[in-house]
Amino acid sequence: MAARRFADRAQPPDLKPSEYVSGAVYRDEGVFQSELDQVLSKVWHFACHESEIPNAGDYRTFQHAKQPLLVIRGEDNSVRCFFNVCSHRGARLLGDAAGTASRLTCFYHLWTYDTEGRCVDIPREEGYAPTGLDKAALGLREVRA
Repeated sequence: MAARRFADRAQPPDLKPSEYVSGAVYRDEGVFQSELDQVLSKVWHFACHESEIPNAGDYRTFQHAKQPLLVIRGEDNSVRCFFNVCSHRGARLLGDAAGTASRLTCFYHLWTYDTEGRCVDIPREEGYAPTGLDKAALGLREVRA
């Protein structure tokens, strides 16, 4: 088969559909979403080297498979990864790419989490009493790291 000119690329090659891969797979949103769901969201992704977060409270934020994540070194010196969203309303917790924080506080309703992901403060917590709110069950969602 002779080389094709750029103008010819708009037309599929003179082959059976089973004999070539359409260029649409590189730009089709459905294919991309399928790859995110079935492949990319299930594989490891380099977030940072642990030397980039040497002290308790040091963190890095990033996205993986369109999900906002944060990596933080806890007071116990362990490195953990969480979804970078409040467990109450899903608002972003940390906006900076890197920094240090002893507590992670949501700007929306001021729910606060420690570096181990536990919910440690809910303003006006007594207002939630009739709902049976259990702070121990409202920590950040951890991602294996």
